[in-house]
Amino acid sequence: MGHWDDEIRDQTICSIQEEKERVLGLRVEVLSRENEIVLGEESLHGLTVASDDKSYAGYRRELLRVAIQQTRDFFSRHLKAA
Repeated sequence: MGHWDDEIRDQTICSIQEEKERVLGLRVEVLSRENEIVLGEESLHGLTVASDDKSYAGYRRELLRVAIQQTRDFFSRHLKAA
């Protein structure tokens, strides 16, 4: 928060204290069913979202998209090598 505008920083801190917003980190992993090898993963930390926001300000969808693409890339690389 050191690089934030003072007013925005203060508003965000108040919102967190009033439990209107929360700060969190999200991590998505796509695992193999057989041996739980990580096939794709993505994470973001230091996010500020509304307390009642179940989509995490759209970050959830983006994290899933990236992890799924990494999984596709994983299989593409390994199929070419075979």
